Amino acid sequence: MNNLVKQILAMVAGGLIVIGAFHVSGVSAQLQDSQTDTVAPAEADATLVSYEPVFQYQGQLLSPTTGQPVADGTYPITFRLYQELNGTQESFWGQQMSVPVTSGIFSVVLGGAAGSPIPYSAFDGRQLYLGVQVGSDPEMTPRQPIYPIPYAMNARFFNGLTTSDFVPIRRGPVAYGIVNADGSRQRGFRFSSGRSSFFGEYAITIRDANDNPINYNLNDYVTQVTVVESDECRGGSFATTGSGNGNLLIDIYRADGSQRECKFHFITFQP
Repeated sequence: MNNLVKQILAMVAGGLIVIGAFHVSGVSAQLQDSQTDTVAPAEADATLVSYEPVFQYQGQLLSPTTGQPVADGTYPITFRLYQELNGTQESFWGQQMSVPVTSGIFSVVLGGAAGSPIPYSAFDGRQLYLGVQVGSDPEMTPRQPIYPIPYAMNARFFNGLTTSDFVPIRRGPVAYGIVNADGSRQRGFRFSSGRSSFFGEYAITIRDANDNPINYNLNDYVTQVTVVESDECRGGSFATTGSGNGNLLIDIYRADGSQRECKFHFITFQP
């Protein structure tokens, strides 16, 4: 039984449209036996590496007249953070970038440019919204809400307190690794993988230290997926994550929204 839920978010202005998709579905797949051919992540103590407060944003630029991806090229895009969904309140952070776009798809890391750091204190639990402006067009509406992943950046400082004031933290990734385009497991840590020939989804079974399957629920874990571009997988791709039958489900799409087979990396955390 396949349960499919899709939500399309669009930001519209006078010139272009930015669109993204979220996908949750159920799937049954034949999984390979897991192997632990990658060493476990090192346990962390109270001395932590200092990371820049950055986060990744992906989107697709579409023409408002044709609904098709814009021409390939580099576009000037300004990103801003607000505390209001609408209104005239000024943004408290902004960054202008020259963004490469292929088949309408782009991916940027926000907050990483010199002179444009995002304050750690911004992610203190308040609701924030991202505004996007392409070139001289008006900023697109509505602004997009920022969901929990960037808020974790504030965890290192606990609103000003240093982590050395607390007990050591000993939690790393739950699972991570590389999955081949056919769904087979290349290498990694605590997972087995497969691909449904009927639905086309990749199914990842997360496993514990005893190689027992863990019930993966989209609301309890955070997963980052990176699609590997190759001769067989070119022209821009994006991935969505979901859960079903206790598995992590990953779909990979072309710019036109059709499914495709691509090799990818993933890493899963439990907050």
